Formats: sequence, C-alpha cells, structure tokens
Amino acid sequence: MSPTDANRQRLFAIGVLLVAVILLLFADSELRWKKGAAFHLQPGFWPVLALAGMAGFAFLQLLQPPWRWARSGYFDFAVWLRDWFGPVEYMAWFLLYVYLVPRLGYLPSTLLVFPLLVLRAGYRGWRYVGLAWLVGLAIVVLFKSLLQVKIPGGEIYGLFPDAIRNFLVLRL
Repeated sequence: MSPTDANRQRLFAIGVLLVAVILLLFADSELRWKKGAAFHLQPGFWPVLALAGMAGFAFLQLLQPPWRWARSGYFDFAVWLRDWFGPVEYMAWFLLYVYLVPRLGYLPSTLLVFPLLVLRAGYRGWRYVGLAWLVGLAIVVLFKSLLQVKIPGGEIYGLFPDAIRNFLVLRL
C-alpha cells in the first residue's frame, strides 16, 4: 500500500469520526426525548447508539497501523468495488424486509427473509435454514413479548376471521 492510500484511509476515518461526533453533539436538540421514560425506551436511543458505534469504530480504525489496512501491495479495482458496493445488496435485503413486514406481518416476514439471508451468505443445508428460523422466531418473541415493541400487523391478516386476525395482530 502506498503512503497516499494509507493517508486517504486515515483521512476518511477522521472524517467519519468528526461527522459522528458533531451529530452526537446535536443529538440532544435534534432527537425527541420523553420525560420520565427509561433511556433505552427513548425514541433517540437507537440513533445515539448508532452514532456512538460509528464514532467508536472510526476511532478504532485510526488506532490501526496503516500496514493493517492493506490486503495486498496493489490496488485491485474489482475488490474495491465489491467492498464498497457489496453492502448495497444487504441494504436491498433490508428494504425488502421493511416492505414485507406491513404486508405479511412481522413473524412471516422474518421467517421468510432470515433463511434467504442465510442462504445468500453461503450456508447450505436444512440445519442452517432451521437455525435461521429458530433465530427469527426468538427475535420475534423477544421483540413482541419481552420488549413489547408495537409493530403493526400485516395486511394479509385481514383475510382471516376476526378471532384469528386479532390473535395474529396482537401476538405475531
């Protein structure tokens, strides 16, 4: 890796750190905070956590010696393209999930997308798909039952009789 590449990466990490710190400084006035609610139940909790993670990881990147940043001594455009635009695919998966939840419901969407992501990640076989279903089910139970997160029911629930629809909306 040339010194200029290491300098670009260091400059990028400094830029990310500065943006995260500036956004964290304005979080108190820009995010909504409920009086008397626990910190983890505040509407601004997750954005603050994401910004803190962004700042922390940028700082850790700055602590790395430049020789740790390089994979090889030459610039490979295909590798660079994959590294920078590969996450766009996972953003598309997330957008698909966000699209499906209001239509199918939280549980069916989770049980559909999780195994697809496991297969996309390269894990093959029923054991991994079954494990993805179990993890998806555990996450739904955690969010809906234990954390009591209010997630709207899916449009598909309207096809069921009233008693079943109410159960699906309230529990799944």
